Amino acid sequence: YGSVAASAPSFANPFV
Repeated sequence: YGSVAASAPSFANPFV
């Protein structure tokens, strides 16, 4: 779940 806060599209793919 690291990308959740690191990625912008985390709302779309919270697992990626």
